[in-house]
Amino acid sequence: LRLWRGLAGLSTAVAAVTVGVAILPEEPGAPAPTPVPGQVPDLASGSVPPGTILLTHLVPVEGSGLGLAATRDPDGTLQLRRVAGGPTPGRAQQVWLLPGGEAAPIPLGLLGEAPLTVIAPPPEVAARFGAGAAVAISDEPPGGSPTGAPTGAILALGRLVAL
Repeated sequence: LRLWRGLAGLSTAVAAVTVGVAILPEEPGAPAPTPVPGQVPDLASGSVPPGTILLTHLVPVEGSGLGLAATRDPDGTLQLRRVAGGPTPGRAQQVWLLPGGEAAPIPLGLLGEAPLTVIAPPPEVAARFGAGAAVAISDEPPGGSPTGAPTGAILALGRLVAL
């Protein structure tokens, strides 16, 4: 039992450090980017070898209270687990991939009401995930964005890092 507790503590510490690295700005003292609805942050999308797990912690933006832990599995599946906040009654929370540069946001699907949402994007979209790309959650009308681009406020944002 003591061994399991020790391993659990070590795993928690490793996860905390990994998430901390994912949300820190790249340069000491550099401010974190401020998301603007409908605008794609200029992120350099890093290529990663096939089979690499990517993860991030999507932090609340402007007091939204929504926080998620996100993992992109080697098969391209994206798992989003709510760690703070919940669904907005009468609204949809849409998931976006922000590949960086001049690329437009890519809609991935809607967050479900359960604590865990699993999204399996098509292979051509899954191939666009890379270290440095970002995942964002926007507030949208029921059913998601009517335009194919974020129309509402950005509720949470995180930059992917390779594990």
